[in-house]
Amino acid sequence: MQLAELILLFDYHDWATERLLAAAARLEEAPPQELLATLAHICEAQRAWRMLLTRGRFDDFLQPADYANLAAVRTLWQREKAELWRYLRSLDDSDIEREFDYEGDAGLRRRLVWHCLWHVVNHGTQHRSECAALLTDLGSSPGDLDFPIFLDEVAGAVG
Repeated sequence: MQLAELILLFDYHDWATERLLAAAARLEEAPPQELLATLAHICEAQRAWRMLLTRGRFDDFLQPADYANLAAVRTLWQREKAELWRYLRSLDDSDIEREFDYEGDAGLRRRLVWHCLWHVVNHGTQHRSECAALLTDLGSSPGDLDFPIFLDEVAGAVG
């Protein structure tokens, strides 16, 4: 994996998450707590991995008041997105190949930095799909969130 590839994946991650936030803003009523909590979880998971990678620990969990409404979730997202990009811009290809140890639920784990960063995008995809299904059921589909759509709309054709 090269840093440029990870950056493209995080561009996609941001694009898809922004589509969810825009769809949530189109709801006629306030978004349900389930949706807000799942969107906040995307932010918190990203923040947790960033903190593990930069500080070696994560102990600053979100509280329900942190995602009480869509404006609060959007603020969380914008803040975390900026912090993650600051971190990504500090890396080079050798940094993402570095081994990283962390304590997980199943004990001590060793991964490459890019494994952890790829997980952030992949984990976000799982929870974005849950949000997209909920938004669609509420009549506000975010539309297609597929990577090729992102490439066509934002990144341009590659090849």
